[in-house]
Amino acid sequence: MAAAGDLRLICFYSDYGHRDDFAGTCRAVIKRVAPEVQVIDVTHGLVERDVLGGAVVLRNTLPYMPDRAVHLAVVDPGVGGPRRPVALRSRGDRLFVGPDNGLLTLAADEDGGVADAHLLTNEELWLSPLSATFHGRDIFAPVAARLAAGLPLEAVGVAVDPMSLS
Repeated sequence: MAAAGDLRLICFYSDYGHRDDFAGTCRAVIKRVAPEVQVIDVTHGLVERDVLGGAVVLRNTLPYMPDRAVHLAVVDPGVGGPRRPVALRSRGDRLFVGPDNGLLTLAADEDGGVADAHLLTNEELWLSPLSATFHGRDIFAPVAARLAAGLPLEAVGVAVDPMSLS
């Protein structure tokens, strides 16, 4: 368990809506993995599959979010396809976890730019069995929880050039 000063809050954004269990299930995964981590549900009302719209909301709300937060964002129409799961650190020391589809980079750029980027290749951090269609639950939520609890960014997987991000 991380010391209280090492904990980061998670700010959670998604297009999951409120009519089913998707957002709640992701929150439950976070609590199972890192019970001491707090989650702010910024919105689950992002327009479904609208990556650019979600990116704008993430960027526009960033100045009002806590410093050093982990931003878990999921608008992922390419789930199960070739898009990459990533975690980024901004120069402002915020972390961003989600799909590499353009959702995260506007906000990271607003926070000084991407300082470090890693593919989420450390499968030991994921839930198993892995769903082909619910990476928010199986990959992004448990990785965000571990980062918020103090896991070093480098432990999530292979470093990639920030210029290669969508």
